[in-house]
Amino acid sequence: MRYTFLLALVSLAGAVLADGIPVDRAKGVVTVPHEIVTLSPTQQEEVDTLGTLTFDTTQWEGLRKTGIRCARRLAVVPITYSDCTCGLDGYAIAVGVGRVAVLRLQVSGWRLEDELAAGGVCALRMDRRGQFWHEGTLVPFAELLRAVANHKKPTSDADAPSLWLHLPVGVSADSAIAADRIAKLRAAADKATMDITIADQPRH
Repeated sequence: MRYTFLLALVSLAGAVLADGIPVDRAKGVVTVPHEIVTLSPTQQEEVDTLGTLTFDTTQWEGLRKTGIRCARRLAVVPITYSDCTCGLDGYAIAVGVGRVAVLRLQVSGWRLEDELAAGGVCALRMDRRGQFWHEGTLVPFAELLRAVANHKKPTSDADAPSLWLHLPVGVSADSAIAADRIAKLRAAADKATMDITIADQPRH
């Protein structure tokens, strides 16, 4: 038996959603265009016990093809949720059994450009395929290079951002996939006087 929930993914982006979730509680429906996803028993158990939803590979890739940008794991709130959505970087709305609705207008509330402009440390994780992630959200490599290269040089050392790259366990900075990515990032960072640090070097 497969269990399903009607869910809608939303984010902090857009002040119109900042004070609540886009639903008609009287009718029990989501009020914006959405995609349908079916959950497995394991996913329902996660929603019930942890209040989160982790998409499987097929679901998540399908959402990305529609242009939806979100983390692979999201918090879940019920359709009766009436509190502010501030503090939720991305969430899902459970509104019934049998269907999963994902907002088509999902927009990431996080932008790499904004993170770099704020200075300080921006941490990214690289997976074994050479893809980069920020707190579970995929950052396309082309966008990452562009954001780093286009970052304006800081007016003082205090304003200079630092990019921290976390590599997978067992993957060294001089491995084929990591070395290529790091070299390209360093070349882009040199134009913006940005420091790049390889954090948590794994021990073999």
